[in-house]
Amino acid sequence: MRLDVRLGAASLTFSVAALFATHGAATPAAAPPAPAAVILQSPRSPAYVVCPGTARTRPDCEAVPPSNARLDPVLAGARRAGVASVVVFVGGFRTDFGHGLTVARRVARVLGDRFFVVYVDWGSKGKALDYELDARAAKRNVPAFAQLVSDLHRALPDRPIGVFAHSMGARVVAGAMRVLRAPSDGSTVVGSAVLAAPDLALGDYMKAITRKPEPFRRVVIYSSRSDRALELSEVIHLHHRLGQVALWRHAVANTIVVDASAADTVADGHGYAIRDPRVIADIGQVLIGAPVPHPGWSRASGAVWRLDPARVAGQ
Repeated sequence: MRLDVRLGAASLTFSVAALFATHGAATPAAAPPAPAAVILQSPRSPAYVVCPGTARTRPDCEAVPPSNARLDPVLAGARRAGVASVVVFVGGFRTDFGHGLTVARRVARVLGDRFFVVYVDWGSKGKALDYELDARAAKRNVPAFAQLVSDLHRALPDRPIGVFAHSMGARVVAGAMRVLRAPSDGSTVVGSAVLAAPDLALGDYMKAITRKPEPFRRVVIYSSRSDRALELSEVIHLHHRLGQVALWRHAVANTIVVDASAADTVADGHGYAIRDPRVIADIGQVLIGAPVPHPGWSRASGAVWRLDPARVAGQ
């Protein structure tokens, strides 16, 4: 890949933004109820707001009176008969409320009725030139996300809580892993977490995953060698991104790494986990706690599993 180091800051930011675009379409596999939507709004109170079903924009959610900003609509969906797991989906850079909800609906269609999807909006501007603003918003909303998953865990003791974060959304999740308090009953707050194409520093993740006691029972990273967006992010940050672990075969503590390079490689190679229904279906197996390896995995190296999308169960 050729990079022109003479690019100005604005041009480089635009190039990164263009590569992080995550639009695309996936073939639906089921038609479960629409996901619930929650916005994080640190440092305001309440820390998060459950959006009405009619919400189309973030301001629609922010207009909800604090007295009505409760988890009841989420809990009702999560307790629906046949639901085996609640999936908290966290979008990435350039994913504003409308686009994030569209992606969450796609994820819900592929996963089917066994899952109830909760889309979490952490305040991405959804614009090409706002990478740094998005990064600050992700960091600012870490406490609000930690509060949300803690509240879900307490309210749904009989429903496993899974987290699916894409791209910059992994910063919100890893940050929460560092601040979450372990439940007094010894349980874990999140059963399984998937970080797909995570735009996150390895060092920041290591501080989260090696914390004791662990608030998450299992973390699985999906990575791709075709992810050019993370290559540019590496240039900007001057160090590897967590989503490149399959490329350089780095063993990560208490973490399963899956090389999904054989999946959807259109455009920037960054959106495979939210565009390719085979990858989404495999992520569903992780979130439901299926044993490792899954039917579509083979051993790539001592530290990495390789995903063969054509062999994913149910696809």
